[in-house]
Amino acid sequence: MLRIPFLVGTALIIMFLGGIYSAQWALDATRGFGGLQVNNWVAYPQIQTKDADPYARAHRANDGKILLGRAEGLVFRAQVDQNEEPLLRGCDYTLMGRVPPALFWTLRTVHPENEPLNIAPGRPSTINAQKVLRNQDGNIEIKLSQNPQSGNWLAVDPNSDFELQLTLIDTPISNVSGIRALEMPVIVKGDCA
Repeated sequence: MLRIPFLVGTALIIMFLGGIYSAQWALDATRGFGGLQVNNWVAYPQIQTKDADPYARAHRANDGKILLGRAEGLVFRAQVDQNEEPLLRGCDYTLMGRVPPALFWTLRTVHPENEPLNIAPGRPSTINAQKVLRNQDGNIEIKLSQNPQSGNWLAVDPNSDFELQLTLIDTPISNVSGIRALEMPVIVKGDCA
């Protein structure tokens, strides 16, 4: 007699938990549609606008972070090197090339879930346009390693995966045609532990 209500209740609980899990999975699987890729860097220029798709809006609400509007700037993320291989925690990398035109920019190493890395105090995880040393031709060369390096260096957590975030503030490239024509820095893999 209690068998049918028990089976119905069990089915409802499974469907409810499955729905929550699938919604969370969909939010984690994408940042939304309309991502623009330039080399290995991806940006979502419409994520903060009224034209953002429902997945991007839900992702933004789930993050709980204030994003830059289209006129304020643009955030590019890189999770792979120039050979389309994921950035690995035990490897050294060199970011080289030119940063697109912007009034100001920052480059930082973060956890793939956009959380700060667990980096020892005194080790740099962020560099910006005012602190970077440039080559004579105006290009930049930034080393990413868990061990201190000479020149421009960003520390990575040896126990965690990471990605790079390049934030361009007040950039003239916020329209779609300008983004596709950009030249972005390349990420070259070095030695691995």
